[in-house]
Amino acid sequence: MNIDSVRTSPRSTSDAQVEEAIADEWLFELVQDWLIEHSLWTLEILKFDRKTLHGHKSDDGASNNALCHVRQAWDLAAEFRHQVPSTVMTVGAMLQVAIVSLQEIQADGESYFSDPVLATELIQNVKKAMGFLDEGTRFNSKV
Repeated sequence: MNIDSVRTSPRSTSDAQVEEAIADEWLFELVQDWLIEHSLWTLEILKFDRKTLHGHKSDDGASNNALCHVRQAWDLAAEFRHQVPSTVMTVGAMLQVAIVSLQEIQADGESYFSDPVLATELIQNVKKAMGFLDEGTRFNSKV
């Protein structure tokens, strides 16, 4: 099978699926914007650390613009943290945010992006979207 033919072949989707994806597009974009802000924050931290030799050299006017990305990410999270996704694409994006947040907790519990409440809310919203799971369902029987 040729990969180009897979990419260009039309998918068989119903009108309802297309409408659902379009309706969920705004939420997907918000979540993706959060991921972009996190990446930009990481980039700014790395640039600042490079300029200051990871804090061993005076910053001498080196600006740390990371906080503007933090504020933007918090604003975005406030908009999507209570939303239930309706497409697999958005479910995946929300789980990415939850994973990033949990990784930040693991790496540095005081990171601006370590938000266990956000991670928990997103996982609960994903669980709601996956309606086939009841409240008692566990992914790991040892938990």
